[in-house]
Amino acid sequence: MKLLLKEFVEFIRSDFNLWLYTFTFILLFVVIRINYDQGIYWKLVNIQATGPERFVRFFLLFSLPWFIIAVPKLFISKKSVVLKNIKLYISILLILGVMAFDSAFSIFKPLLNSATTFDEQIYLTKIFSNFQGIIILLFFIIVLYIIFRNISPSDIGLRLKNVNLKPYFILIIVLVPMIVWASFNNDFLTTYPGYKPWNFPVLFKTPKFITAGIYEFIYGVDFTAIELAFRGLLVIFIARYIGRDAVLPMAVVYCFLHFGKPEVETISSFFGGYFLGIVALYTRSIAPGVILHLSLAFMMDIAAYIQHYIK
Repeated sequence: MKLLLKEFVEFIRSDFNLWLYTFTFILLFVVIRINYDQGIYWKLVNIQATGPERFVRFFLLFSLPWFIIAVPKLFISKKSVVLKNIKLYISILLILGVMAFDSAFSIFKPLLNSATTFDEQIYLTKIFSNFQGIIILLFFIIVLYIIFRNISPSDIGLRLKNVNLKPYFILIIVLVPMIVWASFNNDFLTTYPGYKPWNFPVLFKTPKFITAGIYEFIYGVDFTAIELAFRGLLVIFIARYIGRDAVLPMAVVYCFLHFGKPEVETISSFFGGYFLGIVALYTRSIAPGVILHLSLAFMMDIAAYIQHYIK
């Protein structure tokens, strides 16, 4: 745990620039306020639009904040020469493009026809929307290998060797009281769990505990995909070009990803993404992020289940 804290402090000392970080916080404050006051995400981004137009809207949502933060950061870090590297542009535009594609399209939409009721359709929508991320990313990783033949699993954070996971399990224990406290909040119970079996009749003639279990498993798969995309690709893979400067832009994009979620979750996502980005950079692995993300997500759902059934 001391090593984790030491790495965190060392990163901030080496990465922090008063002007850039102030600009970043002001940018996030202004955009978040506008988004939640005016509903920008729902009015301009996540709208009913044709496929290409919808893709472009999500692509701009992710790419603009990355470049707005990354470019001045590279100049401040005296790494502006990397902006001449065409491989950096190919890599970042492909990664952000894949994220936009995942957000803009539903690749499993034709399978919704297998639902015989509206409730079953809602359930399958939740399942497929959480599952498609990992499928798209696995396909994208194959494309990356074709383009950059010298990459290995460790280049995108898929490694466990020499990764000390003990501090993260300790951190999970520390978070338990906070989750228990949050579970007494009505907004918390409105948001979690994402699939509330008590609001649905029996789906597919299957017991509710089975449909709930399937949902939670796929929910976990989606969080693994998120870690692979944001910490594996946007930090570890992009760090091969810009080093530690990959963390802050990733955290800002990760915050923008949450614009359709509750405001508190959006704000906290920046700090959570920033912390997990540092961890990924130092460990060269997404394993700590997956453990923390899955544990936090499952504990919040379990807390919500307990609160509901106790009442």
